Parts: sequence; C-alpha cells; structure tokens
Amino acid sequence: MNITSVMGTLAAILITLGYMPQTIKTIRTRSTGDIAIGSFILMGLGSLSWAIYGILAQD
Repeated sequence: MNITSVMGTLAAILITLGYMPQTIKTIRTRSTGDIAIGSFILMGLGSLSWAIYGILAQD
C-alpha cells in the first residue's frame, strides 16, 4: 500500500468517525447545544487528510 492509498484510507476513517464524539455527547447529555471538541478535531484532520491525498494523487 503506497502513501497515497494510506492517506485516502486515513481520511475516510477520520471523516466517518468524526461524528462519533458528537453523537456520544448528545446521547449522554441529551443536549445538542455544544459541539464536542473530538468531533471538531476528527473532522478537521479528516479534511486535511483529504487535501493531502488529493495533492499526492495529483487530483
């Protein structure tokens, strides 16, 4: 597996899991008023990973 494939896979995993911290926080607190910092970080890292993947894939 080359680095481009690794970055694409990492990006997909991070974006997919990005909603989990928010979902867990919402279930625990029964409130959607706050943003879980974990969701913010995972989504940001996922987006950055997609950008790196695009650069590496020259796409």
